[in-house]
Amino acid sequence: MRKLFFTLCFISTFFFVTNSYSAVRSVTGLQEMQVNQARKQKEQGKRKVKEPEFETPDEYDSYVEKRIKRAVVTEIALDEAKEVSSTDVVASDEYIEMMKREEKGFFQQVYENALARVSGKPQTQSQNKLSTDSQPANVSVQQEQWIKPDYQTVNATLPGGTKVLVPAIEHIPYLMSEIEILPTGLTKVSEKIVVVANGEKLKNGLSKSLPRYSYSRAGDKYNLNVNLVSVKINGSEIEYKIDEVGNLLILSPKNDYVLEPGVYTYDFEYIVDRQVVDYDTFREFYWNITGKNWNLIVARVGAILRMPGNVPDLGRTAFINSTNGIDMSSARYIRDNENILGFISTRPVFVGESMDIIVSIDSKNFIPVDVNKKIDWIIDDYGDIILTILGLLAIVGAYFVSWIFISDNKTNSKYSIQRNGPILRYLTKNIFDKISFGSFILELYKRNIIDIKENSLIKLTDSLGSLSKNERLAVNNLFVNKESVIVFDRANALKINRAYALIEKDTKDRVRNFLLKINFGYIIFSAAMLLLSQVGIAMLAYSPPYNMAIMVFSDIAIALSIWLLTKRFSQRWIKYLYRTFAILLIIFAFAILLSVLNTLSALLIIAAIYAIFAFTNMFSNRNGLIKNTVKDAKTTKEYLMKNIDSVSFPRNFSSHQPNIFALEAAGVYNEKMKDKDFYKLDLVSGLIKKM
Repeated sequence: MRKLFFTLCFISTFFFVTNSYSAVRSVTGLQEMQVNQARKQKEQGKRKVKEPEFETPDEYDSYVEKRIKRAVVTEIALDEAKEVSSTDVVASDEYIEMMKREEKGFFQQVYENALARVSGKPQTQSQNKLSTDSQPANVSVQQEQWIKPDYQTVNATLPGGTKVLVPAIEHIPYLMSEIEILPTGLTKVSEKIVVVANGEKLKNGLSKSLPRYSYSRAGDKYNLNVNLVSVKINGSEIEYKIDEVGNLLILSPKNDYVLEPGVYTYDFEYIVDRQVVDYDTFREFYWNITGKNWNLIVARVGAILRMPGNVPDLGRTAFINSTNGIDMSSARYIRDNENILGFISTRPVFVGESMDIIVSIDSKNFIPVDVNKKIDWIIDDYGDIILTILGLLAIVGAYFVSWIFISDNKTNSKYSIQRNGPILRYLTKNIFDKISFGSFILELYKRNIIDIKENSLIKLTDSLGSLSKNERLAVNNLFVNKESVIVFDRANALKINRAYALIEKDTKDRVRNFLLKINFGYIIFSAAMLLLSQVGIAMLAYSPPYNMAIMVFSDIAIALSIWLLTKRFSQRWIKYLYRTFAILLIIFAFAILLSVLNTLSALLIIAAIYAIFAFTNMFSNRNGLIKNTVKDAKTTKEYLMKNIDSVSFPRNFSSHQPNIFALEAAGVYNEKMKDKDFYKLDLVSGLIKKM
């Protein structure tokens, strides 16, 4: 029956057109259908339809207004919505008789008077994105330009084999949508779209937009689940993809190709879930047939809707959503069977307009939603929130588990740190000072790189391979231009201060790298949990690589921002500059995340990254993962204080002398070692006093 209706309604009449430049045969199939429908209504009486949950026409009009405001961003006037015939449009007997007296069919006249006129200046349609400008197009200007007769024509073959002359400008002469609502609530859509391309707007083929969300009467928002079955161009299948762009789902060619000028027929087939909203006693289907994101005029629009079961709908309405308001007088419906409706537009749909339908259906015609389906819907709506919460819980849980091990002194790590004089002092005192630098001088003496005199240092060798990079730089700053002696006085203060700064940096870098190594496991685990949750979120999206790239970019930006906010700067103006930049970067990253995530999910990701930084910092405290290392450093001082005799042996003392100085244990060795040639503690004390 659906195919019969398609043949009668849209082949026999709707597409056999005549304009001022062409002549085609006259067809009366639709006229006869209208006459039969009117006769049937006279015999049986027009069926009175009670709109679900509406007691007055004004209440229904108010509902339509709210639905349209949620569907598009435009100013809406409801003057035309107050007309008596705005909901059920049925041709009157007088109107049918008038049309029968005319030589031309109804749609022939509509197309002759409105189609095949020039449109405004074209705007190129991107292959991957459609224009989503919130500023509505000027429909009045389009209508004025469309009725001007100064145009060229081109032959176009419409579905069914009908050949007509259409304007040789880029537009859509024909859009037919077959919609089948299944008892499960799924909606199958087959669309046939004929386009005239001349290389201006359709350089890379036709892209189509669908809504990303559906809305209930109460304003509840649901994520639509669209499964693209196939897209064909002139019968040849071509690969398409679905991208999320704002509040739209964009169906666009997956691979780049050039659409040469000509006439093309596109066939879109896809399945939509959750477009039918459940209200217990009835269900409601709201559908935008054309969308408002094409920058192409659609000359003829129609849709066939097949409902589940064999009972009629509870109510229906069709309208043109125009920038000038809601036009219900230009949209009509035809009933082919109890459960089949046809919708048609009696005029072109211009850029910035759309044709919409709303149909209410008895819930008895649907299969109750099972538990598995409800779980799928929960994942669709809240999957990103659930996964980000799980990721955050894993990060926090890992922190508490790690802290339990720290408290039980079970943090023995395979990593260790070289314990020279400056590092031992930094571990025990958490500072770097002149004593630390003095212990570095003693380290150089221990390695036979320098000799220490009363007021100077003497360089003994140029072989510095045993030193780190910063230590070598420090030695080279002390002994410049192959100098072998440096006197600790004001003349060499700059050299000494540079060497001091390098050793301070070297000491702190070594401790920091050590902390990073022992924190590495937690950082990697936490980052892995965050990325794993984001991979799951991306897999729920239509474009996993794109969504994942957005989230990873945001992760890096947020991490950089948090690092800048925690970093210390010596000058106040630099601190304010970097912190301002960090805050703006976080805001930017948050806005980027909102393009692919719910607000709560975006906030949870920021919280997870902050938690990683915060917990890593806690682990780096002296009572954290470094707890046992600090304890060992303090034990070294106790050992030096309790084992004076064994340490005093010349060979032992030479190796322990930097540590004795760094840990301020020199006092107990002064008398015992004072007359030895290798005893340099007093000389180094004198040198650092002159710094």
